[in-house]
Formats: sequence, C-alpha cells, structure tokens
Amino acid sequence: MKAAVITVVIARVATAMAAAPPDCARDDGPRPAVQQAVREALRSLHQPQLHDVDVWLVRQSAIDGADKTCALPSDLENASTSAICQAWSASPPVLLCSADAVAALIDSDREAGRPSAALLYVVAHEFGHILHGDVGAFLGETLVIDGGTSLEEKRARLATACKGASAEARAQVELERRADDTALAVAADGLAKAPYRDPLVSTAASLTLGANQVRIAAGAVDSWSQRSGGGVLPDYIDDPKHLPATDVEVRRAGDRLLCEVLARSRRKIRVPLYETDHPRTADRLRTLAVRLVARGKESVDDAPKGVAPGNADALLKDLGGINAGLDEHYADFLRRLASFVCVERVNPNRLPKCQGGRPHP
Repeated sequence: MKAAVITVVIARVATAMAAAPPDCARDDGPRPAVQQAVREALRSLHQPQLHDVDVWLVRQSAIDGADKTCALPSDLENASTSAICQAWSASPPVLLCSADAVAALIDSDREAGRPSAALLYVVAHEFGHILHGDVGAFLGETLVIDGGTSLEEKRARLATACKGASAEARAQVELERRADDTALAVAADGLAKAPYRDPLVSTAASLTLGANQVRIAAGAVDSWSQRSGGGVLPDYIDDPKHLPATDVEVRRAGDRLLCEVLARSRRKIRVPLYETDHPRTADRLRTLAVRLVARGKESVDDAPKGVAPGNADALLKDLGGINAGLDEHYADFLRRLASFVCVERVNPNRLPKCQGGRPHP
C-alpha cells in the first residue's frame, strides 16, 4: 500500500464477477453477526438487486499483506487495509469485510447477547454505495507519522495535510454522506423492531440505547486499529480533560501534538488534521450515535403493551442527550485543533519551540 498523507485505497468498481478469496484467507467466525446485519438491511431497503450479494469475511493479515503465503486474488488487490467492510459493484455485488475488524466492532454487543447496531450501520452504508453505483469502504483514514522519519519528511507531510482536501476528495465526501443517510435510515428502522429493539422501552429510548451501543463499539474498533499498527492518538487528543475546550486548551493540545510528532521516537502517531472522504472510524460512528439520538427525539413514545416506560425511558433519553452533547463538543474540538495547527502553525511555518517532545517556553 503506497504511503501518502491521506492513505486511502478505494475498492474499484468491477463489472464482472469478482474472484473469491482463497480458503486460507477466510475467517467465518463473525459470519452469524454479519448475516444477521445483512438480513436486516435487506429487509429495510427492499432492493432486489442486493439479494444475491456475496459476503466474504477475510483475515486482516491477508488484506494487509502480512501473510505472504496467502494472497488475495487480483480482483481484490486494491482492498483497503483499514476498512471494516467495503463494497464492489460487481455481478453479483460483493461485500468484503475484515473478520478481525468486525470482531472488534461487535465484541461488546456479542458479550451482551444482542445484535450489533454498529455493524448494521456499516453493512447498510456499503449497500448504499452498491445501490448508487459508488465505490466505497467503511473505514477511517487519518494521517499517521512515524517518529523515526526525518524532521524534513515530517514537516513536508504536515504541510501537505494542511493544504486541505482535493476536489476529488470533496466529491467523495458527498458520496459518503449519501451512503450515510441510507445507513442511518436502516439503523433507525432496525432499532425500532426486534431483534434490535429493547422490548422494555419505547422506540425513542431504543434509538438512544442503540446510540450508546454504537458509541461503545466506536471505542472498541478504534482500540483495535491502534493495536493493529494504525498509529496512536495521544490521550490528550483522544480524551481531552474538558469539553467544551477553551481556546487556550486547544492551542496547548496543538502545540503538544506538534512537538510530540516532530520529536524523534519509535512511535507512530495519529495526527487528526483534516476531514477526508473517510474520517476516522470512531468519529464516524460517534456521528451516527448523535444522529440516532436526534431521531429518537422525533420518535413517538410508544411504550410496549403492558409495559410502562417509567424511569428507564426517561433516564435513557437524558443519557443520550448528554452523550450526544459530549460527542458534538469533541467534534468541535478536533475541528478547532486542526484549524489552529494548520492556520497558525504549519502554513505560516511558525512551529512551536520544543524540548524533549514537549513545548518549550
């Protein structure tokens, strides 16, 4: 996979049947969960052309090339190494998922014995791409800088990242938003019905509960990505102490991040500087959680027959509102951080003075 500031590899559109992955690459461990998500998405979308979709679950080591003894066929050679799932508009359509990423995504739901709302959203997002004839992959892309590279290369990569997204990337953003809208509708529809809906709460509260499950899944898949070599996002960026953050806190975090990136080290550091066509997976899932809570507020308080909503319903709605507010504050923090780093530091070439990987007065 080529190294670039925005390392995006998008599955090409195929017009003929795609070659299946070899048996040595397959891992059907999460297949029951994926099949359940596929069935629910098909039920909600009512699109006959999707009913013959081929679903392939492949080990991450085969996708990223770590297993040299088990290569994917040439049809799949452009498979993204950081996608949870990705779609090919082949004949029949193909949904290729990383079994490792799916397992991380559904882990908390599987332990609780419930279907994964986050996986339903990912699958529906890919089906949205197929229906619209797009190429797509539900993945998260971010700039990762290796601490062992030269200072000149680090400066160059930061400068390139701060130039902003290309016209092509901005056009891809619109395709992603369209697929996200399709997936949101499917997720909201699914959470209003069994087996995704909690039978003891209203539709509105079930959407809020689903949003919280998605938020937990977001953290799990982000942790998996970091363990898999996707770079480390420093704690003061990933989990800032105060939200909403003040301007002073944003500036301090930006300078600390730059000093840590520019210092020589053995770490790979994530640098969230821009909105690409595929924002970080955890951030995309948190955005879904916010939108599900908003949908819940628009839903009818239809408590199940014989069950009074009681305190649980009210508490879930309150919790959903609080979490959605925190997610929105965090998204604002990342936008302001990127603006500060690029506009006030990188673009005018006014990088902070650093000592030992920390800002120095």
